Amino acid sequence: LFTVTNHVCGGSVSNLFVVKDDTVLTPIARGEESAIGGSGGVMPSPVLPGVTRAAVLEQAASMGLTVRKQWLTIDDVLDADEVFCTNASFGVLPMTRVEGKAIADGLVGPVPTRVRTRMLEIEAGKPRGSLPSGVGRTRTFSRPPPVVLGSSIARMAWRMRRRMMTPALKSNPLMI
Repeated sequence: LFTVTNHVCGGSVSNLFVVKDDTVLTPIARGEESAIGGSGGVMPSPVLPGVTRAAVLEQAASMGLTVRKQWLTIDDVLDADEVFCTNASFGVLPMTRVEGKAIADGLVGPVPTRVRTRMLEIEAGKPRGSLPSGVGRTRTFSRPPPVVLGSSIARMAWRMRRRMMTPALKSNPLMI
C-alpha cells in the first residue's frame, strides 16, 4: 500500500521491512513522525505501530543490525537486498518478488531468516535477554486457539501460522 505522497507504508495487515547494505529500514509508524524531524508533513503516518513490528525492531538491533525508520519509496523496495513483512498471525515472512521483480537473487536472505528464528525462539519461551514491552507470549498451540471473532478467519490464521513454522518456508516464500 502507498500513502498519498507515494511512499510505501506496508500491507493492509502487515508491516514492511527492507534490508539494504546491512541496514534494516521500515516505514515511519503513527506517532513516530515527530521523531524523524517533520519528514511526515501534516498527515499522520498510516502505518500502525504493531507489537510484532516493535519486537522485530528490537531484536534486529540486539543482533547488531542497524535499524532505521524512514519514508520508503517503491524504488527502495525494488532495489533492496532483502524484503520481509510481519504481523501477529504469521510472524516474519520473507518476500522474494515484488511487482513481478525478484528481490536481489530471488532467494530468502539471511536477515529475515535470523529475525524469524529469533522471534520463534521468543514465542517458544527461550528469551535471550529482555523481551520487548508488550511481547511475552510463550504459549504455543497444538490445536486452534479459542475463537473470539469469526471462527473461519481464526482457523485460517491458525493454519497459516502452523504452516509458517515448517521448513517449507525456505523453499516456498511469499511471492507478491
